[in-house]
Amino acid sequence: MSVILTSFRESDNILKILPHAEAFSVARWQPKGYYYNALENLGAYDVNGNRLFLRNRTGNPLDGYKKDWLEYIAKNITWVDKWLKSLDNNKDIVLCCWCPYSQSTKKQIADHLTFACHTGIIGKMINKFRPDIQIYLDKDRHERLVEEWKPSDYKVI
Repeated sequence: MSVILTSFRESDNILKILPHAEAFSVARWQPKGYYYNALENLGAYDVNGNRLFLRNRTGNPLDGYKKDWLEYIAKNITWVDKWLKSLDNNKDIVLCCWCPYSQSTKKQIADHLTFACHTGIIGKMINKFRPDIQIYLDKDRHERLVEEWKPSDYKVI
């Protein structure tokens, strides 16, 4: 079983390689033409259900974003725990987000040569609680995801 972390755009290519895999959205909304099942409890929200953004944050924006997202995950821990336990070693799943193709992420890359995407933190969570599950990052995440948000153990697809 593997979990592939990617963008909607790259999911098309990944599903050609792994036609048996099931794709899910972990984004707040999906691009036109995508109808993946949504895992809303893994979306980029804060504990109050507000959309998370890196911009307009004081202090270290990465730490603040991650802290707010983890508080949201803690609020939904029963669902998250059940989801983690439901991961099946005989299935491949693809978790999709807009990054790095959203306008804000393109700006992050232009300004910092990296981008922050909560899918990396999801991968870290899977590494910690389900080390039996292989994580794959797409090339974009492997090359440009902020280092501290990359899973500790992953392969590149």
